[in-house]
Amino acid sequence: MFDLFLIICRSIWWCRNKKWFEGIPHKPDQVVSFARGYLDSFTENAVPIPSFNTTTVFALWRPLENGFVKINYDAALFLDIGDFGIGVIAHDHEGNCLAWLSQRLHRTISPALAAWAARAAIDLGIRFKWDKIIIEGNCANLVKQLVDQEGYSSSTKLLIHEIFALCPRFLSCSFSLLRRQGNCVAHSLARSAVNFC
Repeated sequence: MFDLFLIICRSIWWCRNKKWFEGIPHKPDQVVSFARGYLDSFTENAVPIPSFNTTTVFALWRPLENGFVKINYDAALFLDIGDFGIGVIAHDHEGNCLAWLSQRLHRTISPALAAWAARAAIDLGIRFKWDKIIIEGNCANLVKQLVDQEGYSSSTKLLIHEIFALCPRFLSCSFSLLRRQGNCVAHSLARSAVNFC
């Protein structure tokens, strides 16, 4: 019940901003029905948070082996417009930026945002023909699904299957989890995607 209360509060604030800045009014019953629908959709697609041993799963920065490329990804949801952004950045073994991507996608609200960003990270590796990649993100549920290769939620299943289908294009392709603080560049790229059409 507390979750519903929080989502209703967020929805009221969103509707207030829509009316205040764009002149689009919403009726109170629309706010409540949107909040209930959003919560139902989220609850239906939610995956339990796995328990990780942080000493072995979280990636600490250390130089890569020569020939490896580390690709970090993140996603950002723009609730007010219903779109989301993805940010991807690739570095070599010396920490030099090799490529980056900031892209705005026009999609409905989906719990699979990080999976879209991970898919974009794989695509970047293919585009630049790197042989050995390490894909890093800070979404624990997604990384667990990619590492364990099981436990997919319905919203991410297709994207994860696409990612696995593309992995054989590389000599080496692995996935790891890092802390939010270690993913700030990819997160900034995802947030900046709101500026693109």
